[in-house]
Amino acid sequence: MRSANGGVRAAYDVTLSMRSRLVRASLLLGTLGIGVSQLGPWGGDLRAQVTDRVDRLLPRSYTALPVGGALTDPATPVLSGYDVGFAVDGDLRRAWAARWQPPGDTGAPCDRAGGSPALLVTFRQPVSVDRLTVNAGLAEDSDERLRQARPRQLDVRFSDGTCAQVDLADVPTAQPVKVHAQLVTRARVVVVDAYPARDRPKVLLMSLSELTFESRD
Repeated sequence: MRSANGGVRAAYDVTLSMRSRLVRASLLLGTLGIGVSQLGPWGGDLRAQVTDRVDRLLPRSYTALPVGGALTDPATPVLSGYDVGFAVDGDLRRAWAARWQPPGDTGAPCDRAGGSPALLVTFRQPVSVDRLTVNAGLAEDSDERLRQARPRQLDVRFSDGTCAQVDLADVPTAQPVKVHAQLVTRARVVVVDAYPARDRPKVLLMSLSELTFESRD
């Protein structure tokens, strides 16, 4: 090719394809983003946002963590058919229930009073919790589901100091919420708001079918 060109080295002058341009631009922007994420006080927040968005796109599997037990704070008499242990026994046909009195909306998350006794959950060994799945209220096929209050918002305080505010829809299905608690031995769950009961009975109860603490595989 050089001989045919009179001894001058042949130059590549073919216009880059649109795909090649896009690939080069993506690589340049990616490199720039990585560099920016390492600089300044915003670096940690930016890395966390990027990691969270990537995590949403990737399929993840979770494993339920073994629970040592549950009790109420303050301790309250067990209501017939609604033992506190039913909140963490893995059986959606059973639920924990307690008397409900709507609380005043005061204090910061995890420092607020609840409308029922707090639920104290202990783990058999220190665990890292990546997700909390909540089944709020009684099972869908229960005639009493709408006659009891259903949790609308929870404050969850883990023993490592992590505070998670969990907002729930008024549905009987499982509602997973991502949390980030490391090497914890217990969790304190407070119901700070609830969906009202229909045809409010004389003794108003709030029920919770299941809390499942999970770690990412």
